[in-house]
Amino acid sequence: MTNKLNFIKTAFNMIKVMFLAAGVLLLISCSNKKEAKKKEIVIAVRGGNEHFVQQKRIIELFERDNPDIKVTIAQFPAWNNYLGPLITKLIGNMQIDIFILSGENEVLTLSRKGLLLDLSDENIEFKTEIYPQLLDQATVDKRLYALPAWVNPMLLFYNKKIFSETGINFPDENMVFEQLYLLMKKLNNKQLGRYGAILHPGFFWIDYLLQQHGLFSVDYRLQHGLLNNNEHVQTIRKYIEMFSVHQASPRTDELQQNGKNELFFLDKTAMLFSGPFLFTLLKEQKDLEWDIAFYPRAQKRLVWLSTVFWAINAKTGYKEEAIRYVKFLETKKIQSFMYKLSSDMSPFNERNIERNKIFAIPRSRNILIDYFNFERYCPVRIGDFESYKQKIDDIFSLMSLNNKNIAEGCQEINAILTEALKKDNEQQ
Repeated sequence: MTNKLNFIKTAFNMIKVMFLAAGVLLLISCSNKKEAKKKEIVIAVRGGNEHFVQQKRIIELFERDNPDIKVTIAQFPAWNNYLGPLITKLIGNMQIDIFILSGENEVLTLSRKGLLLDLSDENIEFKTEIYPQLLDQATVDKRLYALPAWVNPMLLFYNKKIFSETGINFPDENMVFEQLYLLMKKLNNKQLGRYGAILHPGFFWIDYLLQQHGLFSVDYRLQHGLLNNNEHVQTIRKYIEMFSVHQASPRTDELQQNGKNELFFLDKTAMLFSGPFLFTLLKEQKDLEWDIAFYPRAQKRLVWLSTVFWAINAKTGYKEEAIRYVKFLETKKIQSFMYKLSSDMSPFNERNIERNKIFAIPRSRNILIDYFNFERYCPVRIGDFESYKQKIDDIFSLMSLNNKNIAEGCQEINAILTEALKKDNEQQ
C-alpha cells in the first residue's frame, strides 16, 4: 500500500513538472513571438502607378534582406498636389516614416515646420560620394535634412531635322539668350504650325533667366522683391515677348491642350527645355532625329539641377529602420533597378559615368557629366513658397497671353515676393 502511494505521489509530481515546463515553454514562445514581431514603416509614394509598382518591387527586395522590417506604401497619386496633403498627415501624426520631396523649397518648408529628421549626425557612409551641390540643396541652417534620390539637370533638346532643313547650325555650348531668341524667330513657321521653342512662363524659369544675367529676384536682407527694377523688367520683357509678340513659343493654354513633349515629338517645335528623364520617352520616337545641348547662358552659366529627395519624418517611431531603408534606396543595386525604368540621373558621379554608356546620343555623355562642373542655380528659398507661386505663375501666364502689361505684372509679383519674404522671416 505504501509503495502504491509513493508511486502515485511520484507520478503526480512528474505531471506537475511537465505542466510547469509546458507553461514555461509557452511563455518563452509568446515572448519570442512578441520579439519577432516585425517593425512596420510606411513610405509615401508620389506620382502615378509606375512609381507604386517600382517601389513595391524594391520593398520585396528589401524585406527579403531585412526580415524584421515590413514596409507599407501610402500612395499619393498626383505629383504636384502632394505637399499639402503630406503636411496635413504629418502634422496629424499619421504614420508616414519616409517620403519624397521635390526641390530645395520643399525641404526648406518641411524643415522649418520641424517635420524632417535631422540627418547631419547620422552615419551615412556614402555621403562623400554624392555631388556636393545636391547636399547643399538639402541643407538648411547648416543641417542636413534629406538625401538626394535622383536629379535632372535642365537641358536643351533640339530637332536635328528642322535645323538641317532650314540650314541653321545646331546649338552649341556658347549659345546665349539673345542667340536663342533669334533662333526661335528664324525657326518659327506659322504656315507649318511650328514653333521656334517651348519656353515656360513660370516663376522659377524666369528666376533662372535673371540669375544667369547676374540679377536676383529678391533681396533677403532687406526683405523685398527686386522685379520692379528696370533691368529686371527689360530682361523679362524679351523673354515674355517670345510668346506675346513673336508667337515663337506656344502659350500656356496651348501647352495644356497639346502637351509640350507631344509638340516636340510631332516636329511642331524645334527646341524644348527639359531634363534627362525625357530620354525614356524619346527612345519610343523612332522617326525623331534629336540631340541635346547646354541650356543657354548669359553673363555666366548656371546649371539648374532639379533634384528629388528622400526625407524621414522627425517623429518616426522607427528611426533606425527608416534610415536603413533610405540607405537601401541609395545602393547601386537599387538605383540600377530604378534606372531601368527611367533615365533620371544618379546623385553619384561614378554611377552617372557608367550610366551614360546606355544613352544613344553621343553628345549627352559629355554634357551630362560636365553640367556638374558649373556653378548651380539657387532658386529663391522661401518657406511655404508654394502658396505664393501659383499667384505669381498666373501673372506671368497673363503676360505671355498679352493680357497684362509686363511692367505692371512685375510690380504685382514684386509685392507678392515682398509679402512672402516678410512672412517667412516672421516664422523663422
